[in-house]
Amino acid sequence: MKKKRLILLSAMLAVCTSCSQLPGSSSSSAEISKSSTSAAGINWLQPNQMRPAMLHMKDMTTTKEVKRGAALTVPFLYQPLSLQRLPVQDEQGNTVPLEELLRSADTDGFLVLHEGKIVYETYFHDMKSSDLHGMASVSKVFTGLLVSLLTGEKKLSLSASAAEYVPELRGTPFGKATLQQLLDMQVSAMYPTHGFQQEGLANQDAQLYLASHQLPRPFGYEGPDSILGMLREARETDSPGAAFAYNNGSTETLAAVLRRVTGRSLSDLVSTRIWRKLGAEQDAMYVTDPTGAEQASAGFNATLRDMGRFGQMMLRNGSYHSKRVIPAAVVQEIRQHGDQEIFSRSTAAAKRPDYSYHNQWWLTNNEHGAFEVMGSYGQRLYIDPAAEMVIVQFSSRAIERAETDAAMVEAYRQITGALLKS
Repeated sequence: MKKKRLILLSAMLAVCTSCSQLPGSSSSSAEISKSSTSAAGINWLQPNQMRPAMLHMKDMTTTKEVKRGAALTVPFLYQPLSLQRLPVQDEQGNTVPLEELLRSADTDGFLVLHEGKIVYETYFHDMKSSDLHGMASVSKVFTGLLVSLLTGEKKLSLSASAAEYVPELRGTPFGKATLQQLLDMQVSAMYPTHGFQQEGLANQDAQLYLASHQLPRPFGYEGPDSILGMLREARETDSPGAAFAYNNGSTETLAAVLRRVTGRSLSDLVSTRIWRKLGAEQDAMYVTDPTGAEQASAGFNATLRDMGRFGQMMLRNGSYHSKRVIPAAVVQEIRQHGDQEIFSRSTAAAKRPDYSYHNQWWLTNNEHGAFEVMGSYGQRLYIDPAAEMVIVQFSSRAIERAETDAAMVEAYRQITGALLKS
């Protein structure tokens, strides 16, 4: 019996050889490294690890750069307003200054543009303006825009199935779906758990992170070793087009189509078709799986200001500083369409009753025609055309709270009102 215990202990220690710490010990952001946070290391989704990971993703997993190129960066003009003191309501309904709400919401960076100028920019928790930050599902819009661009160039057909471009997906729910159904999140699918479950973490997110080697794998893990492998084992729960079903797999499938049709990486496509044309300040980057495929649905990292530039370009119907980045028709298509009826029948409608979803964007359908994209852990890009306002929020909110999300939505309305009065 003693010998068996020694063998078991040796095996446990072998599993932990690439860990920087034993379970239960703590780690500061300065100790984060690729070896200590790899698939054999710590779970970065824990509250004490979320912020170091969101700000140092390059040190914890494999990535690909999205090059900014040699384009001239046009600095923002500043017209500061004292929005940090703007009265807003916190999660309990108490009136507090905006800055206090942002801090309690685990915000890392917050940017407000009005008429193209920075009116408010603030950082918390030692984040700097030059730091890249993980953006979770905000990442999805870049893949959506690229699909729209290639469709306009007649290189893709939105009525074609994904399997026509990626035959390996034939017979899967994502392969059966048309590109338009994938863009509009109308593919219902689920994935095996492979023995991994974590409270508060959706299984589709868990499987994406596991396939990308972004989470510690459970002992005996026999799941996919790539994002494409994850897509191939998905199981259909409803026919494509029958329901709104927000799923990372739809975006990952579109990214696979883009790579196959162009023969180029997603990083290269975003760089040449969008990032360089914006005159971004910094290179961006994608998290990748072991095959080098980018995590299209959740792996984009960029600076706060560069995402402000991107949002301003979308606000201006595809132009930035009089330079055409994407066709105006691409932005107009996003803003003018969206199936509210199919969305109203989804579980997502409970939190967003007036919304719809189109081409990887959430449409508020409010009186200002605002549209946005949101990501887990408190990421958001919000664009209000009527108010000529763009808001970018980066956060490290390991524990999602409905009250916090509701308070932030209301705060955005308060900011809009303040800008319209200024």
